[in-house]
Amino acid sequence: MNAYFVAFKEGVLAKHKEDKLLFNSVFFRATCSFFLLIAPKVKDRFGAIYSTDNFYFFLEQVGGNIRPSKLKGTGTAYKPIVANLEEALKGSFSL
Repeated sequence: MNAYFVAFKEGVLAKHKEDKLLFNSVFFRATCSFFLLIAPKVKDRFGAIYSTDNFYFFLEQVGGNIRPSKLKGTGTAYKPIVANLEEALKGSFSL
């Protein structure tokens, strides 16, 4: 998980100067839930090598596609933040 959090901080939060969000309990819960969406993608692309660089490969895209306002939730609901992160991961991809 350490590699994931380092990559998340650099790929998403640092781009928007929102490093302190990781200390917010609701955002931290959303980040942990989002791990369950990123980890399979890392495994599919790189095998079972869960390095910071491999997580960063996907999280850089998320950081580029998400607006800073979408990182901040309202109240105690973490699922909308996860949905925003997932949407940013998909980007403009469509079939």
